[in-house]
Parts: sequence; C-alpha cells; structure tokens
Amino acid sequence: MLSINGVRLYSLKEFQNILEDSYNLSISKNTISKKSKILKCAIRVDNRPYLLEDFCTYFLMDFRRPKPITNSIKETIQLRIEQAKKIMNRKSTKHEIQIVSKPIGHIL
Repeated sequence: MLSINGVRLYSLKEFQNILEDSYNLSISKNTISKKSKILKCAIRVDNRPYLLEDFCTYFLMDFRRPKPITNSIKETIQLRIEQAKKIMNRKSTKHEIQIVSKPIGHIL
C-alpha cells in the first residue's frame, strides 16, 4: 500500500491478495482490470498502476451486492481521482507519479 497525504493506493497484486486473504474471494487480475477499466481508477506511481482505496471499497461492495455502476458512483470515484491528482501533483515530480490517462487495462 502507498499513502500520499492520506490518499491510499493499492497495487493490483496487493488488491488481489486482500480479496483472497481477507474476503476469501479468488478473483483474477483480468476481472479487476475490467472493472478498473470501466471506472478508470488507476494512478501510475513509478510506472506501476495503483488503485484508489475508494475504488477497492466499491469493488468489494459490488461483489457482495452486485448492482449496476450508476452515474453517481462514477462521479464519486471520479471526484476522488481528481482530489488525488491535486494532492499528488503537489507532492511529486513528473517522473515519480503520473496520472494514467488510459484505463488500467491498457497498462498491464
């Protein structure tokens, strides 16, 4: 896990391990990637993709109580991404942290 000014980020592998260890859910990276692609919730740190904690929370809720991804959920997560971008842009140089402009599926 990576934390920058209170914004927690998880690598894809870390998130997969959380799902398996804590929730006994065996979910492939491909499935996580597809869900991430829909919501575009990846931030790139040192050329590695990270997922926002808010996305991880939504992902778990989605699997426990499947429901369609509503516009309000997309807007909430998009707002959190924008907040994370502002924080990271203040705390980083161009080479350390980059916001992924393409969905996460394109960088795996």
